[in-house]
Amino acid sequence: MSTANLRTEVGSLAAEWWSRLKECPGARARLRRCGSVLEIILEPEVHSLRRAFQSLENSRVSIETVALIAGTLAWVEEASNESMGEQLGKAAEQKAAIQNRMRRLLKEERGNYDRLLDQWRRVLALLGGRANPAELSKLIFFWGDTAKKRFATDFYEHIK
Repeated sequence: MSTANLRTEVGSLAAEWWSRLKECPGARARLRRCGSVLEIILEPEVHSLRRAFQSLENSRVSIETVALIAGTLAWVEEASNESMGEQLGKAAEQKAAIQNRMRRLLKEERGNYDRLLDQWRRVLALLGGRANPAELSKLIFFWGDTAKKRFATDFYEHIK
């Protein structure tokens, strides 16, 4: 499977999972109360997302990454069609704090799961819980220099 196809599949699977999660307010509330990626891993809903990702060809996703995606998606209140960079860029016009939050997020490395969880939750709070679940999941799944560059470019292209 090509990287582009893998990205598409990751986004689709995560968005489907998020849609199901929204139908289970108790599970969503439990995920939102988790204070660390380890606590999220202990929630059964995470493992349905893990199994979905394991079905992907060429996908070697860690349980920590799956938990980070699940724990972050639990904070998405409303789906958006815009990319995360576009949303943040447009919101930066109104909230100077978003630029600082963006810088902090981009400094975080892939293995800093708990710090990334905290940063993504703060970003979602600034956006009022509105995000594109597929796009957000792809960013987290592929978090690294390439994803950060795309994210930053998208962000700065949308600041007026």
